[in-house]
Amino acid sequence: MLDTLKDLFRPRFLSGHTLDRDRYWLACYLLISIQILNAVINQQHQLLWQQANFHIADSAIVPWLFYFSAGFSIDVLLLALHVTTGMNAFGRPKGAIAGVGTYSLGAALGVGQRMTDDYYSMSFMSIVPFVLLALIGVIALFAAAKLATLHQREPTHSLLRRREDRPAHEQLDCLGFFYRYLSLAFKLSLATGVVAGIMLWKLESMDRISMFSYREAESIMQIGGFILVIVSLVGLVCMWKLVSLRLRSIHESDRALPVAAIATVVITGATVFFAWGGFYGSAWIFLVVKTLFLLMLMAGGVAQVYLVTAPSRLTTATPAHAAEPTAETSAQGA
Repeated sequence: MLDTLKDLFRPRFLSGHTLDRDRYWLACYLLISIQILNAVINQQHQLLWQQANFHIADSAIVPWLFYFSAGFSIDVLLLALHVTTGMNAFGRPKGAIAGVGTYSLGAALGVGQRMTDDYYSMSFMSIVPFVLLALIGVIALFAAAKLATLHQREPTHSLLRRREDRPAHEQLDCLGFFYRYLSLAFKLSLATGVVAGIMLWKLESMDRISMFSYREAESIMQIGGFILVIVSLVGLVCMWKLVSLRLRSIHESDRALPVAAIATVVITGATVFFAWGGFYGSAWIFLVVKTLFLLMLMAGGVAQVYLVTAPSRLTTATPAHAAEPTAETSAQGA
């Protein structure tokens, strides 16, 4: 995994080589995911603090409450990596602009995750430059489609490796999982948006005065909520299958998947239960739940990076020289 990350973000533009579209999209996806994850962690940290109802000044636990911070700013590092990735794909002049654009796109998505009432007070003109920079990032992602594929550049790259001791339908390589994951996320987002849009349209077109309208609105909310639950369950099943296939490519089995799922359900359920039950009057309970929940979010981000960058298991039938990407093979492919 570390070799793959090094291969994705090393400044190959210094030697005049360019990046293929697969690795460019994967690198941008990882960087934007980190920006969104950072926004989500900060948002959840603030929401947890809003549920706390103990007196900090009277508590002996004050130092421990801030022992683990919710996160730290890595914006400068992310911006540098975005610019480096852009220049690796498009060269120095255009790539620098593309890097600023993709960083702005990730920042825009992060702002959407932690939107509060303070953000709505901004004027329209104040966000126009921000939106334009994000649009540059979108254009850069579409423009990368003209670049060569990784299979054309380096057909033996570790991102394309598959186990030879398993049939193709029982495994997924890094890029196969990456594209199928994006496709599934897009389909789920589209289905959710369509259902939510129809619900809002039906509610807005109703007569809000009569009692019949209130019953109709309740019926619309129930039906729409049920459909959204079905969509979510279908998405979870499909995601489970994708992750299972990916883990079987990296390891011998996917036993870690149910363990991670159970841990996620338990920690998330405990967080919600303690919040609704008013147990955050205890500083110690708040500290334990806050720490576990935020660590779970961070672990989810690490797992996501691992699934899309960890090469498939190298079997004895696979040549050792085709294992990991190197600077020499990258230079020859470029």
